[in-house]
Amino acid sequence: MSYVHAFGVTFSALVIVTRVTLMNPPDVVLAGKPSNFTCVTSASKPQACIIAYIRSSGNVRELDPRACNQDTSSVQITSRTLTFTASAKENGAELYCNASNSVTDPPVRSHVYALSVQYPPQNGVHLTGYVNNAGVESGETLTLTCQVGKGNPLPTLAWSSGCDQTNKVPGNDGSQQISISITVRPSLNQKTCVCKGSQNGSLSRWTEQKSITFNVLFGPDSAQLWADSGQSGNTVTVTENSTVTFACNMSESNPAAVLSWYNNSSPVSAGEILEVSSHRGSNHGYLTTQQYTVRVDRYQDGDVIRCQAQRPGNGDSKRVSSILTLDVKYAPVIFCNASHVTVVEGQQVKISCDVISKLEVSILWVKNGRPVDDAPINNFRGPTRHDVTVATIEFGHADKSLSGIYRIEARNSVGSFGIEVSVTVIDGQYIPRKIIVKSCSNNQATLFWASGVDDSLVEYYKLEYKGNGDGWKEELVQNPGKFNLVETTLSVVWPGVFYQFRLQPVSDTVLLEYATANCTVLSSQAGLSKSAMLGVGFVAGIALVTLGVVMVTCWLLRRGRLTWRKELQESDKPTADQDTRYEYE
Repeated sequence: MSYVHAFGVTFSALVIVTRVTLMNPPDVVLAGKPSNFTCVTSASKPQACIIAYIRSSGNVRELDPRACNQDTSSVQITSRTLTFTASAKENGAELYCNASNSVTDPPVRSHVYALSVQYPPQNGVHLTGYVNNAGVESGETLTLTCQVGKGNPLPTLAWSSGCDQTNKVPGNDGSQQISISITVRPSLNQKTCVCKGSQNGSLSRWTEQKSITFNVLFGPDSAQLWADSGQSGNTVTVTENSTVTFACNMSESNPAAVLSWYNNSSPVSAGEILEVSSHRGSNHGYLTTQQYTVRVDRYQDGDVIRCQAQRPGNGDSKRVSSILTLDVKYAPVIFCNASHVTVVEGQQVKISCDVISKLEVSILWVKNGRPVDDAPINNFRGPTRHDVTVATIEFGHADKSLSGIYRIEARNSVGSFGIEVSVTVIDGQYIPRKIIVKSCSNNQATLFWASGVDDSLVEYYKLEYKGNGDGWKEELVQNPGKFNLVETTLSVVWPGVFYQFRLQPVSDTVLLEYATANCTVLSSQAGLSKSAMLGVGFVAGIALVTLGVVMVTCWLLRRGRLTWRKELQESDKPTADQDTRYEYE
């Protein structure tokens, strides 16, 4: 519109801005990447000033602010292209333009455009519920959660096959998470679960995955112990001095089991373990095998061999074990009550031997190479598993014809064993028959006797004594040698007390019968009557005469040995000359 001024000058009228249009807004923008749009106004005079805004969460931000230069020369359309960069927080924000000039108030506004801002997840994939490759006991239940932060478009999450998804939970803030509940079992050992996140927007494409590998602690659940020969059930039957190799196989475990061996309750040293092997099983655990070789003897009969396994590093983890019992077949073993027996003529002779054999056994007594008839043999079963046969030779009244070497021989299906016992019958005068009280006063008692015995047979004499109401006490008196008068004095007797004495020759093999005497201790030596002193002298004279007769006789006699019945102790490996008694466990 124009008009003519009075002075002939033509003027154009002012025109207000009636509209502004937001042209070609982008359908979607990528956060952080610049985008363009254009705002166009209606024709106006003066030229319109265009300002663009983004309004998000009540906050308004001006885009590309700059001063407007309004052309007033003509009526014209105004167009402005703007560049902006949206952030992820501005997704869904309002975009619009305002236009105005000096005659347009308030400014006109374009239609409002809602921005679609695409952006990848603000936080990547994150797994919780299990630390990768950490040890976890079989049987435990784990809840594994895969999370991803907010994104546009919404990211998706998925577990790999074998890791079933059980729960999908969108977060209130736009984040996503999925969870699985797993009961740990050995088959999961070294298996991997993968959680994959993805986003397929027109401008934003994103993928990420995280994985966990299970380290399942399990086993061993069983042990098997085997022998290379002779096994039937849990018993291994072997012959003494043979070699047996035991193999212990453990069921699969993770980590590899630690094996221990025991013979009864005693640990087997590592140096005796011949071989250790370990290889992977179907669940990526370890199958462990060890071998133990032992040379058995009769004393290992009934021993229990045990192998035991336990996972290392866990004192509370279960132990598994397997056992085998040794049944050792062995040759007979013999224990006699003595290896040398010396008796006096007229005494009883008895040789008794225990024959130990688990197998059927035959027993034979031989004297000087010829079988002995009518030797009684009795069987009984001892407190242990051993069968014991008692073989006895007994003669009521010994004479010199019984002297000789007796041999007992025992045989079973494994082998044989024999022991010799020598028997010597000697004359009766070798035994001191009398003990004489020489004096008995003033806290002392002096006694003497004729030895009459070779000191190679009798090492010493045991002199026992007791007063009224007391127990027996003893002193040992060394044998001075052949055919001597032995005298000793006791200084521990009390005046006025009646004492009994008994004498016993003692050798390394036999304990003979007693000679006895008694007296009442007088208060002083002077207290003895003259007749008593004469009596003592007479008795001493008789003893000396007797001693002379014995000495002459004994020079003509063959030298014999006296033996005593001594408690025999258990021997590990008895020999034919060993003097021992078998003691049952």
